[in-house]
Amino acid sequence: MTISFRNIVIVGRQEASRVAEPRGSLTQHLKDAGANLLPKDDIGNADLVMSIGGDGTMLYASRLTRETGTPILGINRGRLGFLADVTPDELISSVDNVLAGNFTTDSRLLLEARLHRSSTEDV
Repeated sequence: MTISFRNIVIVGRQEASRVAEPRGSLTQHLKDAGANLLPKDDIGNADLVMSIGGDGTMLYASRLTRETGTPILGINRGRLGFLADVTPDELISSVDNVLAGNFTTDSRLLLEARLHRSSTEDV
């Protein structure tokens, strides 16, 4: 297998039981494939971010990568998974395809909104 993404960051709620098992098997698989797993604090040096969780985790990963444009691979462990493409059953085979360069990208817009109040009183 050829790795086109050498430096990888995995994001996801580590305390969530639905995330812990796939994260563990994914971490071991990536290490065996020769990938460098970086801590979240080093996301600026990542070639790929893997987001394990639901749509909220994908949105969180998007905020982390908005300045660098680092690609995100979404692994669905939430309830609906509108944003994540990879299901747990396809985890290893899908990751292998991505690492081998067999993937397509999809660009999405990221909106930012702020609420400004005219006073500090609670309404």
